[in-house]
Amino acid sequence: MTIKPKRKLFFYQVLLVTVALLICASKALTAIDSKNLPTLDRIRADRRLRATVDGYDYNYESEDRAFTGITKLKEFAQAGTKKLQKAVDTAKTKLTSKPTIDQRFKQFKVDQVESNVFESMQFNAWAKSVAKTTKNNQDATDAAMLATLATHYGDETLARMLDAAKQVSSTKSTATRLENAQISKWVDDGDAQLNKWLADGVSADSVYKLLRIDAEGSNLLKSPKVNMWMSYLTKLNKDPYDVLLYKVRAHYDDVGLAKMFVLSKKDSSTKVLAEKLETLQLEKWMNNKNSAADVFRILKLNQESTTLLKNPVLTTWVAYVEKLQKNPYEMLFSAIKAKGFDDVELARLITAAKQDLHTGTVVAKLEKVQLQKWATDGKTSGDLFKYLGLYKAGDKFLDSPVLNNWFSYMEMLRKDPYTMLVHTIRKSGLDEVDLARLVNKAKQDTNSKTMAANVEKMQLGKWSVDSKTSDDVFKLLRLDKEGDKVFESPVWSTWTAYLNKVEIDPDADLVMYTVLRNKFGDEGLANLVAKAKQVANTKETAEKLQLEIWRVGQKSSDDIFNLLKLNEMGTKLFENPGPLRTWIAYVNRVNSFKRNRVKVFQPIIQLEKRFGEEELAVLLVNSKAKHYLTKAGIAEDLQEWQFKKWMVHKTNVDKMFPFEDHTSIRIKWEYKQFYKENADSLII
Repeated sequence: MTIKPKRKLFFYQVLLVTVALLICASKALTAIDSKNLPTLDRIRADRRLRATVDGYDYNYESEDRAFTGITKLKEFAQAGTKKLQKAVDTAKTKLTSKPTIDQRFKQFKVDQVESNVFESMQFNAWAKSVAKTTKNNQDATDAAMLATLATHYGDETLARMLDAAKQVSSTKSTATRLENAQISKWVDDGDAQLNKWLADGVSADSVYKLLRIDAEGSNLLKSPKVNMWMSYLTKLNKDPYDVLLYKVRAHYDDVGLAKMFVLSKKDSSTKVLAEKLETLQLEKWMNNKNSAADVFRILKLNQESTTLLKNPVLTTWVAYVEKLQKNPYEMLFSAIKAKGFDDVELARLITAAKQDLHTGTVVAKLEKVQLQKWATDGKTSGDLFKYLGLYKAGDKFLDSPVLNNWFSYMEMLRKDPYTMLVHTIRKSGLDEVDLARLVNKAKQDTNSKTMAANVEKMQLGKWSVDSKTSDDVFKLLRLDKEGDKVFESPVWSTWTAYLNKVEIDPDADLVMYTVLRNKFGDEGLANLVAKAKQVANTKETAEKLQLEIWRVGQKSSDDIFNLLKLNEMGTKLFENPGPLRTWIAYVNRVNSFKRNRVKVFQPIIQLEKRFGEEELAVLLVNSKAKHYLTKAGIAEDLQEWQFKKWMVHKTNVDKMFPFEDHTSIRIKWEYKQFYKENADSLII
């Protein structure tokens, strides 16, 4: 029964007044507590008011007992408010329930519109009424309207009406929203909706159209609508995979299907479905007695050229040939050769596609066929080097991608790739020194740096296996012939890389110093280092050697502090960071040979001895404040290490800086921030 407007208005007015009164009462009572009633503190409470089992109330609080009556009154008021709110909500629900919306559907005579319902004035008036009822919540409005429309027209008729309305610009937006809401509801209802369709005798084709599965496009296999439809097919005792394949074939050719299945197999959510559909596709070809060549053409692989080995559907063809119990890789090799590609061109195609996400595995097996063919033909390392055009490349052979194929061939023959490379390039007049030089040059090129790094790794590894000392490699690279240009040699970095590989830190710098000292002597090395410091490319190496010269000369950290004239800088120590960084590097170098944990704090400990622990902290924080606009510098680095030391030693910073002057506050605040950020991750 419809509530008359006047009665409805009166009903709302009564509810509104009652709610307002109770809310006011509730708020007033909320304000009442023990703190607001001081006079009640003097009232003696009867200690027998509350009974307990053992004579003692474990949750007892005196203030609670004094105000029990007020609390109960407050709870009663709140309970009343909740009940009233529930009544309001119930009344509101009744007024905005589906029967009301259904009744308005008829009141606005939407049910009497014979065509183009969504364009009619009646529908628009009803839609506005529903929106007002749901307070313009679009989702709620659509859901409410959909429920009434579905009840009145039925699923199939409504779906057709919405589809037609989507073709009209003025109703497209509304129809699309309602259609999406309709489908979402079906999917959410799941099995209940399937059983309803089953009871109504709805066909599988009709459900397919109702769910608008065709609209999913390339994302079809990911759609929950497809899963729902397949479940319906199962209820109809039909093979869901077979029927689905039949359906999608109406929109995709074999190439499109194969590509869809291959890509979907990479997604865990669609992998199983894609694999089953692909298997059905292969079985279909087998039932049609298609040969490997037929399917090669069906998948249009015969139309591919340089992109063949990167085509995702190539894996489908391989799977089919394996199903025929034939070797797909030998057949693929023959097919590519038949296209006019020679071995070098094929090798380039293989190298380019070996890392492909979809076809990489296929390509790797194809390469084995090519390598085996070369072995059968009796090709030597030199033959293949020449055959692949690597001799012609001269000192650019590291730039050639087919060098990878040559290395793969050496590995298949179980020969050491590096040894064979050195042996082979000797025919071009190149030796290991030339190879090292070419490697360092190639490492600067984006296109060849990966190959160069691999060759250098082989080179260093071979020397290490052969037990070559650092001095052996120094002479092998002919660095002993470079004179005072040794640091500028293109193979200097090769030697330092070998030092870092075979010498245990911190011995690498010591070995470098020893080898150079043996070659140049103390004075010669000192002069060499002095010159190298003036050249940007060799400055870093020279500075490392300088530290070693001082260390071997048993210079103390104080000696170097004075030598660098840091003792003359006073509080301006941090304004010229170069010499200070050198001193810190020396302190760390000297202490790198020590085993104790405290060695990491030696620069800070020694500076604290010079300035005092508190004074150093003040110097650091003031230096940071002075240069706060510039990037982080040496003051920040030293402060970090002082803070780490304090954390390890559990220093009481508040006790160290008891006063509340600006600097002390700043130090304590920065330390606490550092502690908060590093308490769980500090590694010394």
